[in-house]
Amino acid sequence: TWVCALPGHMSVLAALREIKNTHDGTLSFRDGAVDDQSTAICVNGRLILPGNVRLDSVAPIREGALALRIDPLPGFEVIRDLVVDHWSLERKRESSKPWMVAATREGIATSQATIGTMDPVVANALHSITDFSSAPLLHASSDAVPHANGYLGPAVLVTAWARRNDPRSSDNSVASLDTLLGSSNGIKAETDLVSIRRQNGQGVVVADALLDAKTSVLAQNGFNGRHGKHVWWYTWTLKSSGKVNDTVIYRQVLGPAGLLGNLTSGVTARMVTGFTRTGGDMFYDMLALVAPPAGLGKMPRQFNSSVDKHHEVVAIFNELDGRF
Repeated sequence: TWVCALPGHMSVLAALREIKNTHDGTLSFRDGAVDDQSTAICVNGRLILPGNVRLDSVAPIREGALALRIDPLPGFEVIRDLVVDHWSLERKRESSKPWMVAATREGIATSQATIGTMDPVVANALHSITDFSSAPLLHASSDAVPHANGYLGPAVLVTAWARRNDPRSSDNSVASLDTLLGSSNGIKAETDLVSIRRQNGQGVVVADALLDAKTSVLAQNGFNGRHGKHVWWYTWTLKSSGKVNDTVIYRQVLGPAGLLGNLTSGVTARMVTGFTRTGGDMFYDMLALVAPPAGLGKMPRQFNSSVDKHHEVVAIFNELDGRF
C-alpha cells in the first residue's frame, strides 16, 4: 500500500512509474507506449490500458483523495507483481492458424497493380469486429478464461469469426474455421458474454460478434449428441402439434425408438396407475413410501393441451434444457 500525492490528470502508467521511482524500486510492471497492448492491467476490477486512462477516471474522488487497487490481468500466469506471461495466449493464437488463406476471386486492374474488391459495408463490419485495443485485455475480460485452460478465449475467437466471414477466405479456410469455432475449446466454452460486453471500448461489438458466432455454431451442430437429440425431438413434437405438456416431456424427447424402449421400462405404467407423479421409481417418491399409490387420483393430464402464451413454451424448453 502506497500513499501518494499525484495530480488527477496523470495517467495510471505514469503513476506507476512515479511510484517505482519514489516509493518502491522493486515494483514490476510492463512499461511502454500509451497504447501498448501488453501493458494492460486491472484497476479496481476494471481492465484498462494504463497509459490511456487518467487517475481521476478510474475511481471517485472523496475528500480530495481516491483509492486504487491494482492487480495483474486475470487468466494469465503472474511472473511478478503486475507482470503476466502472455505466452499462453500466443500459443492459442498460433493453434488457430490466424493467417489468411484466400480464394481466387475477381479484381480490378489499376495503374499500379491488380487489387481485390470488397463491399464497403462488409469491410467496415469486419474491421469493427477486430478493432480492439488489446488482445490480452480482451482475453482477460472473459470469466471463463481463468477456469478453462483449453478455452481459446474471445480475442482468438472473434478474430477467427471475422476471418470466417471474410469474403476473401477460401472454402477450405471457412470449413476449418467452422471446425475451430465449434470445437470443445471454441465459442461453446464461453459461459457468459456479459463480462465481455461490460468492458469499455469495443466490448459491445465483440460480444455481439461472439453471440453471432455461437448462434452459427449451434445452428450447424447444436443437435449433436444425447442432449441435442432430446431438444430436437422436443421441438419437433411441439412444432408439429402446437401443444405442450410438462408431464409428458419425457415422451416428447425420446423419439420413436425411445418410445418403444419405454414400453418395457414401466415409466408410463407407474404414472397411469398413480404410484408416482413423475413416473420415477417409487423408492424415490417419499409420499409413495408412506401411502402408495400416493398419486392415485392426482395424476396430471396425460394429453397435450394448447399453449396460449409464448412464455410457457420458453419456460418448459428451458426446464428441459436444464434437465439434460
